[in-house]
Amino acid sequence: MDLVTGYYNDLNTYKNENASLLNSITFNEKELTKTSNINKVNKETLTYVDLLEANEELYTRATLVLQITKQQYEITNNIFTLTEDILSKLKRKEILRFRDKISAFNIIIKRKLGFDDYYGIVQAFNTKIYNNNVDFGKEYYDCLSNLKNILKEVKMSLEEFELLFRLKKESNHEFHQNEIQTLDDAKKELETEFPEDLKDFKNLLGKVLNALESWQ
Repeated sequence: MDLVTGYYNDLNTYKNENASLLNSITFNEKELTKTSNINKVNKETLTYVDLLEANEELYTRATLVLQITKQQYEITNNIFTLTEDILSKLKRKEILRFRDKISAFNIIIKRKLGFDDYYGIVQAFNTKIYNNNVDFGKEYYDCLSNLKNILKEVKMSLEEFELLFRLKKESNHEFHQNEIQTLDDAKKELETEFPEDLKDFKNLLGKVLNALESWQ
């Protein structure tokens, strides 16, 4: 909710800035029209000094128009950036809808491994991630070895399983899913373009879906 509120606040800021610029343009347009009408009346009696003043006024107006144009460009660019950011976040939410399929995959892994080994690997990955360790502790060797053997059935490496584990944890923080995603829906959505920071997960999620199909 805070993220959405922030987007609305940014959008309202840009709308207000744009409205202020439009008011400025309208005001100066009226002034230019007024000046033009006066010059039409006095065009036969203009002196050299009058021409200098008119030229100075024209320069001032031109400078103001350039400033307004620059500000308008900045506002437009900010709106484009905001829109791209929102679309990226929405696309990310769509990708994270695969969390339920990862959960289903993990349930099968849990069944194949057994209670003790499964919670052993959960602790192993949590310890590695939270402590930012390069490798796992030696006490987890046996359960990780058993996990590797199971993952070979679907041609998945331990490193890929860790990516799934991280994606699942991230999705728990970023996304709350209300709709049930079928396996066919998941396959169709997998065809979509992934955000740059999630592209590594595309092939991996394909393996998860294939595993679910073959293990069910």
